[in-house]
Amino acid sequence: MAVQTPQQQVQGGLHKLSRKERSILADSLTEIFNYLLRSQKIGDSAVEHLKNEGWEEVKVLGTRELKIDEWSDSEEYLIVEEGVWTYILEPRTFFFQLDPGTYLGKMSITSCEIIDSDGDTIEFWTKDTR
Repeated sequence: MAVQTPQQQVQGGLHKLSRKERSILADSLTEIFNYLLRSQKIGDSAVEHLKNEGWEEVKVLGTRELKIDEWSDSEEYLIVEEGVWTYILEPRTFFFQLDPGTYLGKMSITSCEIIDSDGDTIEFWTKDTR
């Protein structure tokens, strides 16, 4: 079964390759495909392991400048949804970078952890839930 039409092969210059070169290219592409498939399975397995350890998918909505009570100054808080709950989180460290999207997190009434896209865990204080 050809992946590309003869026209596409000509446009890509594949018609210039010898039969041996095409075979080597096909073998290389098969290896790349298998590597990507294994990587995806390993990634899925890692996520499943973390879920078994109590981590769950959370949706980071972004940050907001909020005043938690009438006596405090406005501060930047992270807004996160998990199931039916919305969490208002204060970072324990000054700098963090979480773009809106889906992450793995461990959420509780007093503190939360979220794994960022680099695999690092960022810790937060839970300021409010709704």
